[in-house]
Amino acid sequence: MIPEEFKNIAPYEDDEILSAIRRVLQHKEALYFICSKIAPDVDFKDFVELSLSIKSVEEYQMKIGIPMLMRILNNSTEAGLTCEGFDQLEPHGRYLFVSNHRDITLDAAMFIKSLYRFNLDPCEIAFGDNLIANPLIGELARINRMFPILRGGTRREFYQASLLVSKYIRYCLTEKNKSVWIAQRNGRTKNGDDRTEPGLMKMFSMSGTGDFVEDMDKLHIVPVAISYENEPCANSKIYEQLVNSRGEKYSKSPNEDMMSVMRGILEQKGAMHITVCKPLSREEIEQCAVGTTQGALNDSFVALSELIDRRIHNGYHLFQSNLDAYEKLKDFEPTVPPTREELMLQLYANPVINKQGR
Repeated sequence: MIPEEFKNIAPYEDDEILSAIRRVLQHKEALYFICSKIAPDVDFKDFVELSLSIKSVEEYQMKIGIPMLMRILNNSTEAGLTCEGFDQLEPHGRYLFVSNHRDITLDAAMFIKSLYRFNLDPCEIAFGDNLIANPLIGELARINRMFPILRGGTRREFYQASLLVSKYIRYCLTEKNKSVWIAQRNGRTKNGDDRTEPGLMKMFSMSGTGDFVEDMDKLHIVPVAISYENEPCANSKIYEQLVNSRGEKYSKSPNEDMMSVMRGILEQKGAMHITVCKPLSREEIEQCAVGTTQGALNDSFVALSELIDRRIHNGYHLFQSNLDAYEKLKDFEPTVPPTREELMLQLYANPVINKQGR
């Protein structure tokens, strides 16, 4: 039984799944559009009938979620999805997976698919509450074991929301017996330079005892590196950077998140690779611990973030697209503001630079 304080953010349980599916099916036109793009050969009436027969979250994953992901892989990748490092995970172990973030939905979705592939327990997924603005996506998210990270509001509201998510993550790991996947930063990496926000480490600690080492060690943090041969939504990421480089404030258009979800699903990605990096050890966390004052704790959060970054940078699978961009960027004459070509080269070259430790 989920504690009352988590009811508004927790993914749906088995006894809630059918009601949620019925709410999803009320968005008939949007759902028909999504299904027609992902599975054009499936009769929509058959899809609706199958959906209404679902009785559990696991059944939804096996009959709808995983088959849809397989279609996405087959339709939008040439070499498919390759993986490494999953053999480090215990079959029923509980982990906090901290991952780089390149695509709104596919990063976590393909990670979940890989857990199934290696006969590991599925995990819950943290996602930005900006997706809740779209009722259909919000419902589909909670059906698919996702919970929102609430942002915005006053300083006090932000603190309370962060504390709630921190408590829920620790509840999942220690009482609900579920692993959790979370992106290393707020929003996708736009320039290929994957960096963990120290504020995320601070959020993890909010539900702890105040002992930095003990609190972080109990989370069993495992960094994850997700790589794409062709960067998802590259053109829109470059456009956002161009706007910001001119000193203008980039503002999202209505339904932009929904369109980014669809572009990420449908655009050709070439190949994908997921690396489960070496879990953080207690000894490494102890080395990150600086002291107990607030300033020292902040330094500890930074040190832990940098440790995760090194794991992700080393685990990032470099494709030829990354190597070619790196070679071209070495001879590229930078400009202010940067050109579209320069930003595109940086997007692909930065993983090479990071892996070299520069």
